[in-house]
Amino acid sequence: ALGNTTGNISVQEALREKSVALLDNLGSDETNDSTLLLELAAAYTKLARIQNLSFYEFDKSIGNLFKAKSIYEKILRTEPGDIEIRRNLYNTQMRLSESLTATKRREEWFQLEDEIFQNQQELIRLQPEKPAHLGTLAAIYGGFAEVNTSFGKNDGVLQYRSKGIEFIDRAIEMQKSRNNSPKSLAEIARFHFIKGWLLENLSENEKAIENY
Repeated sequence: ALGNTTGNISVQEALREKSVALLDNLGSDETNDSTLLLELAAAYTKLARIQNLSFYEFDKSIGNLFKAKSIYEKILRTEPGDIEIRRNLYNTQMRLSESLTATKRREEWFQLEDEIFQNQQELIRLQPEKPAHLGTLAAIYGGFAEVNTSFGKNDGVLQYRSKGIEFIDRAIEMQKSRNNSPKSLAEIARFHFIKGWLLENLSENEKAIENY
């Protein structure tokens, strides 16, 4: 309902503030009910999206994404092998990464960077047979090389891109060992695109063109 609110700005603001207060009140209970916690995390995420895209309340949006992230982390402390929760955590982390980068919250981003790597590596450990996890990690390395550069931290950027190529090569080989279904071939094509992008950023343009 909040997402469809129109009319007086002060009314919209009051509704948003009331929504935050309600969610915070629910979240203050020391519950371990996964269903309730998931609903809370989803509500915080939706509210953050509204604050970000509709009202440009970037700091409030980031605050609510941090709350959603904390809820997923709480669930994982008791259910560390839950793949779906780890994926939800990853999606929230990446939204946070974009917002922290855009608002130049440098130190918070660097802390989040480590957490994203840890979560993705845990997904690989839990599902080592999934080449998509390796492809995602390769893309993370490439993307984070760019963010590090934008924050003036150039040490290790080349290593990030090289690590990305290492993981995307593993993903390609693993996917090639599977069937030649259209879905599998499309995934190989996606991996080659990621590799081309990584190589292009390493100024290895001929190799990048081959992969593209």
